[in-house]
Amino acid sequence: MKKLLLSVFLGAALLLSPAAFAHEFIIKPSKPGPYKKGDTVALEILSTHYFMAGEELEPAEYLSAYALQDGKKTDLEFVPNNNKIVYETGYKLTSNNPAVIIGHRKGMLYSTTTKGGQDGDRKTLETKGFTVQKTTNYEKFSKTYLNPSASDKSFATPIGQPLEIVPVTNPADIAKGKPAAFKVLYEGKPLQTPVAATYDGYDVKTEEAYAVKTNSGVDGMVTVTPEQAGTWMLRVANTVPGDGKNYDEHAIRAVIVFNVK
Repeated sequence: MKKLLLSVFLGAALLLSPAAFAHEFIIKPSKPGPYKKGDTVALEILSTHYFMAGEELEPAEYLSAYALQDGKKTDLEFVPNNNKIVYETGYKLTSNNPAVIIGHRKGMLYSTTTKGGQDGDRKTLETKGFTVQKTTNYEKFSKTYLNPSASDKSFATPIGQPLEIVPVTNPADIAKGKPAAFKVLYEGKPLQTPVAATYDGYDVKTEEAYAVKTNSGVDGMVTVTPEQAGTWMLRVANTVPGDGKNYDEHAIRAVIVFNVK
């Protein structure tokens, strides 16, 4: 069960603001690896426009994270750090083999109305007298690679997230100045879409400041050449029709985090 601090909820009225839906959902290690068996890797779960610093604490009940190592899934508990505006957690490595931290920000409904943006679904808002023009379900996914190994092949296997970025280049081999290949999948099929990438500390004062902007091809493939060592992220987004009942469209985002040597 997630441990929460009461102060997290003091600003509850702001947590679901329209700006919150534009945030990227990121899980990053506090310090880059490599790590060894028995090490507890400190991790930060954050929602932000500024990469990679926390900007807003989204409701904890909408967030989940687990570690996958040696085929075993370990759910992660997390607590808020109000000073850094992040949730903090950690994972103790059970071996020297690669681990992946997998995160999910559940879908939140946000509606455009004739009186401006409002949190909530069409039925509830119309009951309150709003005229709803469109309702969107915003959902986010993340993956963070820890302790990649040159001999490992599991990195190329999709986790199964609806929208997912899968490394084609082994994360253990990603290095400054060398092209690294990835594949973007939506429901398991290649997706052609804009791709953005940046690294921790590139620009923490400008919203949506990316070091690289490019596109995946019709085969879902994209190549990025990191020009700086450190913790990097790639992000993609895809919007599809809604369920026809509760929301008009489904906006999905996905991020992966990895270290560049």
